Amino acid sequence: MKSFIFSVIVLTSSFVQAKPMLETLLGYLHNYEGLVFQVHSGGCTTKDDFIVVITNKDVQEVRLYRVRPDFCRAHLVHGTLIKFSFDELPIDRHRRFKIVNPIHLTYAENPS
Repeated sequence: MKSFIFSVIVLTSSFVQAKPMLETLLGYLHNYEGLVFQVHSGGCTTKDDFIVVITNKDVQEVRLYRVRPDFCRAHLVHGTLIKFSFDELPIDRHRRFKIVNPIHLTYAENPS
């Protein structure tokens, strides 16, 4: 009985939190307040679904990882915006940084 309960806990926790995946972005911007990432969304994506990892090199490398998938089915064409203030991020604002995530360009209409 104990092993069954443990198995159920392990199985359900694997659905709640997946292996962190480097997020493919729809876009991003930064301003004096922080970073804004435009990400794919099925309609249920929230900031809590992500972590930001900073690698300190000559140029700081910023990576956004999705730690919880969005299984909703709205499939928002322009995704949703996820905002992180510089106070939340361990970025040295006096040094250069770059976003390492891949970008996926999409168009709501045919651009031709």
